[in-house]
Amino acid sequence: MKGQVWSFDLAVSMIIFIGALASVVFAWNFMSTGAFESQEMKSLQLRALGISDSLLRTPGIPEDWNSSNVIVLGLATDGLLDRQKVEQFISMDHNKTRQLLDLGGYEYYFEVSDINGTVYNNTLPSISPDAKIIVPSERYATYEGRAVKVSFVIWSE
Repeated sequence: MKGQVWSFDLAVSMIIFIGALASVVFAWNFMSTGAFESQEMKSLQLRALGISDSLLRTPGIPEDWNSSNVIVLGLATDGLLDRQKVEQFISMDHNKTRQLLDLGGYEYYFEVSDINGTVYNNTLPSISPDAKIIVPSERYATYEGRAVKVSFVIWSE
């Protein structure tokens, strides 16, 4: 009879131990996933701000770049958005611009619109409905003598 009681106690204690272990593993996984996404979000925020700063404040390299000779993208001339550079950027191959912006596996969307929301220029693709993390960066600039909102959005799929 004592052997049967001992095996019952062992079975109950094993169930409790396995349940506790499963709870710890689940909690650890949940917390580490949240920490990774938070770290990725911060990294993307810094990247989006850096890229939008570079696009809006620098002329690029070379300063009179076009789609065939550009080394570093920049859309400003004398502190203002240059229409020709914006149009060149919009018309360039999306994969080439992703490479020039050093986005790695992330996607981006770029848009120039007036304060009322009228879009002057934008890139494709638009933001994916399957995006896991979306990081927008909005700046204001002068484009053809008008105040405009420049949106640069990065996302991961």
